[in-house]
Amino acid sequence: MRIDVTLSCMMDLKRFPMDKQECPMVIQSYAYVENLVNLTWHIDPPTFPIGSNTEIKLNDMQITNTRFEKCSGPYPMFRGYGNWSCVRGFIVMKRLVMFHVIQTYIPTGI
Repeated sequence: MRIDVTLSCMMDLKRFPMDKQECPMVIQSYAYVENLVNLTWHIDPPTFPIGSNTEIKLNDMQITNTRFEKCSGPYPMFRGYGNWSCVRGFIVMKRLVMFHVIQTYIPTGI
């Protein structure tokens, strides 16, 4: 199965503009326990489980790493017993400092 998604994530801006952000993505079955639906990543080079369109660029961020893992456990909203299958992916991005020097700091000094 292939899924195209638009993601957003909360950013920790304590070290802005020299920050690094890690955005999580979790896909989990909420209707069926793990022995009925078992989610796994399909590892297929060159894009592996998490791919992106190389023609799309962010002005102020650069994707530096992606990683993925399989997870399972109890579903927090369910009061019964059982484990639910899930897969988790992370997109790690680094802010491009020169963008902010040119767009923010230089104009405020003029």
